[in-house]
Amino acid sequence: MRRALLVLSIAPLLTGCQFALGQNQCDQTAPRQASVAAAGVERLVVEHGAGKLTITGRSGTTVEARGTACGASAELLDQVQLRAERSGTTVEVEALYPEGGRTGLELTLEIPLGLAVEIRDGSGSLAVHRVASVGLDDGSGSVEIDTVGGAVRIEDGSGSIDVRNAGGPVWVTDGSGTTEIEQVTGDVTVEEDGSGSIRVRDVGGNVRVGSDGSGSITVTDVGGDFELGADGSGDVEVTGVEGEVRLPRD
Repeated sequence: MRRALLVLSIAPLLTGCQFALGQNQCDQTAPRQASVAAAGVERLVVEHGAGKLTITGRSGTTVEARGTACGASAELLDQVQLRAERSGTTVEVEALYPEGGRTGLELTLEIPLGLAVEIRDGSGSLAVHRVASVGLDDGSGSVEIDTVGGAVRIEDGSGSIDVRNAGGPVWVTDGSGTTEIEQVTGDVTVEEDGSGSIRVRDVGGNVRVGSDGSGSITVTDVGGDFELGADGSGDVEVTGVEGEVRLPRD
């Protein structure tokens, strides 16, 4: 059975102010919001294009979405909408945009504790806190993930990545930007990194860096093994590894 609840709040256009959206700015903004009953829900799926996105777990049985839409014109702004829908044990939240023109949506989601979260994000900073697991496909912008009970999987185009306090395993592939991972109970894998430094600290399991293009690698306090498959350029510093350390041959 498919149940949906979509609530949009559209206030009068706010003009005379500017909404920063990456390199662009929107002159007109309006609020958007939606709420879905989420008792018994296990998973949240978010489709978000451009703008800041924040997801936080908290006590409660509803998914609450609030944000600010922006458009370069009133016509474009009207077409930026927010859809929220429940299907079985999954809640889907989607930002809808017109084709062409400068638009965006800064979005904040408050969700019940214990949900697995899957995100597809275009551009803009992203922060996720206090969830069961994270699967992320991200185009550009900084990524901050903190306090995750289980697995974290990130495919990122560009921008910094910061993962802290995760049960693991943590798996990352990154085009460019610094990657910092710390306080992980399980294994950590940086499958591929194009450019930017990698810093990994306080990991209970194994750490593996499959392929690194450029930038330093610093690994500290690892309960298992450390393995570096291929390294392009940059210093490699490894300390406090309890298991084996395997580095590529020159």
